[in-house]
Amino acid sequence: MKTSSLSGMSIRQKIQLARLISSKLKPHLKSLPQPPFTNSALQEASDQLQQAYNEAQLARLESMEKAARQNKVEDALDFLLLHTSLYLDRISDGEATLLQIG
Repeated sequence: MKTSSLSGMSIRQKIQLARLISSKLKPHLKSLPQPPFTNSALQEASDQLQQAYNEAQLARLESMEKAARQNKVEDALDFLLLHTSLYLDRISDGEATLLQIG
């Protein structure tokens, strides 16, 4: 596998690949000369990335829910402001001095 191909992989694919490599290497670890890292390091890194990915997905979902709530509340305020403006326009008969803001 070329390392350049990692850049084209999704996080989920990288996690799956790390776990696959770890499981395939495990039975052969004693016969491999000086691996650059321990198998447990590979497993731990994939577990940490999985945890970070899950947390990010949850944060995205919570953010979307909060944005939807914000939009709903904003729409409610817009409705009130619009109808208050129409009401004041109607009762003031166009007289701008009835309600001066600022």
